[in-house]
Amino acid sequence: MQEFSVSAVAAVLDFAVLKPNQTSADIHSAAALCGQLSIGCLCVQPIDVCLAARLLHEQKTVVASVVGFPHGANATAIKVHDARIAIEAGARELDLVVALRALR
Repeated sequence: MQEFSVSAVAAVLDFAVLKPNQTSADIHSAAALCGQLSIGCLCVQPIDVCLAARLLHEQKTVVASVVGFPHGANATAIKVHDARIAIEAGARELDLVVALRALR
């Protein structure tokens, strides 16, 4: 059986901070934890991408943003627009929520 180090596992983890009542202090705390442990990705709401990117600027952890969160019910054009804004703000990964109805 293959063994994994703590750092190898941490590097492939996503840490999500997506609660609607979170504060900028929560982003600061999550970024500090992710940077300290070299977590692979910190996933935040679009409004928090700039802050998270600034806090993790010189860290291994990259910033991800959600698109179409939480239900994926946005029109495709809106999702494309939101994705572009997130990337311009510093997101390096996107978590896209697909509309379940569209899959059916």
